[in-house]
Amino acid sequence: MPVSSLDAESPEDFSRLGSLAEEPNYLVTMRAKGGLTLYYRSDCRFLDSLSGQCRIHNSEQQPQECKDYLASKCWYTHSFASRINSLQIQLSPSRIAALRDASIFDDTNRLYRTPPWERSMEIMRELKGPGQPCPPTLTEMPSRFSGLENHLLMELPETITPKHRDLMKFRLGFPGIWVVGDGSRWAYALPLTKQKGSPALDGLLPRNSPDLRARMEKSRKNGTLLSFHYGNFESFPWDDPEPSPLPLIS
Repeated sequence: MPVSSLDAESPEDFSRLGSLAEEPNYLVTMRAKGGLTLYYRSDCRFLDSLSGQCRIHNSEQQPQECKDYLASKCWYTHSFASRINSLQIQLSPSRIAALRDASIFDDTNRLYRTPPWERSMEIMRELKGPGQPCPPTLTEMPSRFSGLENHLLMELPETITPKHRDLMKFRLGFPGIWVVGDGSRWAYALPLTKQKGSPALDGLLPRNSPDLRARMEKSRKNGTLLSFHYGNFESFPWDDPEPSPLPLIS
């Protein structure tokens, strides 16, 4: 599942990217058109493992995000056909370190230029790619939120529109993902297994406010932090007084 673009502007940022790439639940990629992307490595809870088909396809339960996606023009089919191809490169910690070493930084230690795409592919082919994912399964899902320190945070917009609501439903369909907040600001919480959640890691995601984790931590200490997963999604406090019902499947 695509999570977010990533900002890496300094050697320290590249080190944090390497730490994130060590997480078995995540995949960091570099696109030929430019930019870094973070993916959550998990199958949707509604994907049939035997047939490879969606169990709620074309039903009321299926998010509009999925209904609108054109499988006949699927970008993922080509870009994930191999770990290095003309569209993107899947990055392991060693590949991220090599990318950092081959990049040019200015006098203030800010990123000036990364290697050309063809040169990047040459460098990466000599290094081992990411390992196999081991995401949480539905049976391993905790029934209660396990704490901010065990999660990477990604902030939601202040105003949650029907489009954001549908996207939230789609993302919560992946085991391990929560939405947490203090009642006025909200964030996705994605599980970490090797690293501890921190403002430094959160800062790699460009939409996050600098005080996001501090604000959520304050709410946790005050006993007012709210958490939602797919099972209790209907009780989320929507901005509009009469939200459209979102049918759930157990």
